Amino acid sequence: MSDSFEIPPLWNAPQPLIERLAGKLVKQRALAEGHDLFVVLHDPPDGGSPDRQSVLYFRNSKKQWKWSPEGDSNKPEALFDRYEDQVEWLGRLMDEANSSEQYFTVYMKVLPIGIALRNAHNALQSAVDQVPRQADLIDLRDRAQVLEREAEILMNETKAGLEFLNAKKAEQQAELSLQMALQQQRLNWLVALFVPLTLVGSMLGMNIPSGLEDKPPSFFWEVVAAGVGIGLVLLLFINAGLKINPGKILKQVTLTPVHLVQQIEKLSPHHLIAKPFGKKPETRNPKQE
Repeated sequence: MSDSFEIPPLWNAPQPLIERLAGKLVKQRALAEGHDLFVVLHDPPDGGSPDRQSVLYFRNSKKQWKWSPEGDSNKPEALFDRYEDQVEWLGRLMDEANSSEQYFTVYMKVLPIGIALRNAHNALQSAVDQVPRQADLIDLRDRAQVLEREAEILMNETKAGLEFLNAKKAEQQAELSLQMALQQQRLNWLVALFVPLTLVGSMLGMNIPSGLEDKPPSFFWEVVAAGVGIGLVLLLFINAGLKINPGKILKQVTLTPVHLVQQIEKLSPHHLIAKPFGKKPETRNPKQE
């Protein structure tokens, strides 16, 4: 980031104002001397880089604006056009995001833009306080405030989307764990039902005289009924300590994400055309506007 500018002599800026500005271009700020005003603003952050490109604006007592670096792209209106393009682009990315990684990418991009807009708003508010009742300054401050609010809403929506995905994954894991527990319980029921039959069948299947060889065929069904009865007693014993209804809990878990999706959809004010995720917006050409 540049920490100093060579102020062109043609600006005819007051010397006391120039001295106050020296070495203070790192922070977005406004300095006034009478009706002459210096405003330092930053270009929109690019790619998460910590470096910021400063633009110095000078507004003289005749309400004429000059800026450095020169060029139509650094006009005050063009600077905030670029901020607006960035916020709209990130809004489209947020609408297209469908994974935690994509939501996090959008959040990390919109965070520095929101901070830069907040500082720009504060700097222009300071300019309005020092040189009051100037329509052009008030318009710039109001535009910075609106963009700051849009960036703040976008950050909140992105955080909500990220938290929703995390909550949804946690619920899916809880549902899967509950289904596994129910399957395990069914296996326990089968074991409790058939273990007595298996035990009785194994005992009666041994080739050892037991005195039961001459029993009538009905005795077989009596043994089966006894084994099933013992199994039912074991089932009642296993379920005696179960105080919750797993089926009811599973139904509640599966219904919860639907209501969360409806709430998240209500939060989003963006209805923008979808573009490939990550594609940057085209830079505006001030000469065409």
